[in-house]
Amino acid sequence: MIISHSNNFNLPRMHSKNRIQSFLKKLDNSKMIIIFGTDHHYDNNSTWRRNTLCGWGNISNILYCRRYADCMILGGDNVDSEHLDKDTNLNNLNQITNTFLFGPCTDRFILRGNHDAGTIQHYNSSGKVELKKIIGRNDFKNIFQTKKLFFNEIRDGDSLYFYKDYPDKKIRVICVDTIDYPEIINKDGGLKYFDQWDYGFQEKQLKWVAEEALGKCPIDFHVIMFSHVPLNNTKSVNRENRRNFDCMKQIISGFVKKQLVIVRSNLKDFEVDFEVDFSKKEKTCFAAVISGHEHWDNDIDMGDYRSIVINRAWPNDVLFSENEDAFAAIEIDTSMKIINIKGFGRVFDREIKYS
Repeated sequence: MIISHSNNFNLPRMHSKNRIQSFLKKLDNSKMIIIFGTDHHYDNNSTWRRNTLCGWGNISNILYCRRYADCMILGGDNVDSEHLDKDTNLNNLNQITNTFLFGPCTDRFILRGNHDAGTIQHYNSSGKVELKKIIGRNDFKNIFQTKKLFFNEIRDGDSLYFYKDYPDKKIRVICVDTIDYPEIINKDGGLKYFDQWDYGFQEKQLKWVAEEALGKCPIDFHVIMFSHVPLNNTKSVNRENRRNFDCMKQIISGFVKKQLVIVRSNLKDFEVDFEVDFSKKEKTCFAAVISGHEHWDNDIDMGDYRSIVINRAWPNDVLFSENEDAFAAIEIDTSMKIINIKGFGRVFDREIKYS
């Protein structure tokens, strides 16, 4: 279902306009520019989380930047989905998706996060999560309209992961799905794995990233990857399971080092067994993985590449100021091999070199 909105979504929030115009003057349009905002947690303020309605206006701030960017990405946890009623959660996600994806100028992509499906309230109320009561994988594909390939991106069929090439900038943008789990139903009718706590990669996605997105990348292209959950080893006190994240990291490292990689995992329901040979590549260049999820700014040296985390857009309690919002313009200077993070609001400016 397509929900129409007024053109006001193409305007920034009134108290943000002057600051955004100053922010845009800092951008270097000779470089690849990706506008990345994450963890908006949009809702109509009817969940426990304060100020979720701000997600609506903060996405309009991002849309105002569209003419200055090569592409824009929402990095997951786009909505709060803290309702037992699936239709309410669907309506919120449809509002954000249809407003962000469909409009003139600039490629626009959306990732799913661990909050988008609406699983936590069902688990808290009944101890199980039934697939029919949440936004499942097929629902996300329908809402994001992944079959349409609106921006000529390359997907694995109608997958929630994909890549897009920018030949004039010599950049390949890869977006992966870190909430990739098998929808297995337990005897009680509940899902064995579900979005709130179960993160991971199945073999199909890992193999596609290795063989297609990285394996067939032109030798003179620089690669930048986006995900919701970071690939770093940060551990949470929550029940979080990052299944086969090591496999993805192994693939990226093998690409950087131009090596033969044997990718194996014996995790039940997440088994992986294949190999990919990057050793015949004349040249590879992997810039970074950009993520959200953790609600703060971070930059981690992964050895062969950087893991960059961007702060949450959801403002909690800082209203009517620049700190009400947080998103980044990610500038990639391929000649100098530098990523410039130019932050708006609570996102810090950073310059990160890659090899």
